[in-house]
Amino acid sequence: MKKVLFSLVALICLAGCADTAALDESLQKIASLEAELAEVKNQLDKAGPTDLTFVHNVYFWLKDGITEEEEKAFLEGLVSLKDIASIGQFYYGPPAGTPRDVVDNSYDYALSIHFKDKAAQDAYQVDPIHTAFVEKLADHWTKVQVYDNTLMGD
Repeated sequence: MKKVLFSLVALICLAGCADTAALDESLQKIASLEAELAEVKNQLDKAGPTDLTFVHNVYFWLKDGITEEEEKAFLEGLVSLKDIASIGQFYYGPPAGTPRDVVDNSYDYALSIHFKDKAAQDAYQVDPIHTAFVEKLADHWTKVQVYDNTLMGD
């Protein structure tokens, strides 16, 4: 009876050890995957804006007398553009109000979008989110001015 009991305890211990070994192996895999993920994130952080070489700057002059609700709808539509897949980085805001003769502060909102290349910007132009924004909200502005440029650097 003692032999059977000892064998049973030994079997339970071995089974527990096997589970511990499997657990250790799983933990090692998780640690390895976390390290790989950290490396990928690091590479993406390094790539960052330097890989985004096409910049699309848009300036909006809203209609005089626009209501708060209409301006809110315009801003919501503007922010909706950030969901377009081809966009690398997305920024928007009002003029900074810098008081210099060479600075134009006459617009109401500016939009600056960075793309990987011109093809990505071309995809943005025909994206349903962009076309819906223009169709739905074009009556909220009196003027739009666009300046596209490519980035150069070291």
